[in-house]
Amino acid sequence: MASLSHVSQRARSVLRRAITSLLLLSSLSAYAGGTYIEGRGGFLKLQDLAGQGDIDSAIGFARLTGTASGNVSYDNTFLLGAEVGVEGVFGTSLRISGALDVFEPDVKNAVLAANLAINGVDVPETPDGSPLGSDALADLGLNFSHRTAILSGNAFVDLDLSGFTPYVGAGYGVLLVENAKQYETGLLLHAGFRFDLTPMFYVGGKVSWFRGDGPQDDTGIDFDTFETTSAAVSVGIRL
Repeated sequence: MASLSHVSQRARSVLRRAITSLLLLSSLSAYAGGTYIEGRGGFLKLQDLAGQGDIDSAIGFARLTGTASGNVSYDNTFLLGAEVGVEGVFGTSLRISGALDVFEPDVKNAVLAANLAINGVDVPETPDGSPLGSDALADLGLNFSHRTAILSGNAFVDLDLSGFTPYVGAGYGVLLVENAKQYETGLLLHAGFRFDLTPMFYVGGKVSWFRGDGPQDDTGIDFDTFETTSAAVSVGIRL
């Protein structure tokens, strides 16, 4: 029950942040030149995660306990995102948006120093400095590939060059990892462009960087920093 209560509190907190962002966008729309909706897809690089902690997790009907520390490396992964915003705020080049980006990083390998036991019996193949693939990690009851989302509020400065619009921006994001015990927060930086196909439709490209506190996963490992770099192409419509 305590675990469900914790998840419920986390969900309510994130929902409050999302509602606050939507209300802000709604209030700003009265002072903006227009509203837009954008969808995007691209690739994301998650930097190596360094972490350590006391492990206590279930493997079927067994219990995995012990300590572990080390680094987890990831392959590049596909990214999907959506954004809603207002542009021309207060008649300026300011643009403000709310965005959601989702991805599921795949573990390349992990280098761990660990002392593990299953139901109190020492694991004979306890890793100690050797790279382990996802299958070897799964055999130990460890899984570091989880669905992840970044919910963010962003501000951009657009430079309108008659249908071609380069821009830069910054934002504040909430990091949501499927198996994390709580959400984390971080900062974003953006650079990109838009190209108008018609007065209503546009295409574009964007590079984004996110850096925030690392999550603590449900095995008990506390990761230090969560940092991503992504590149995506987008299609948008002005309402």
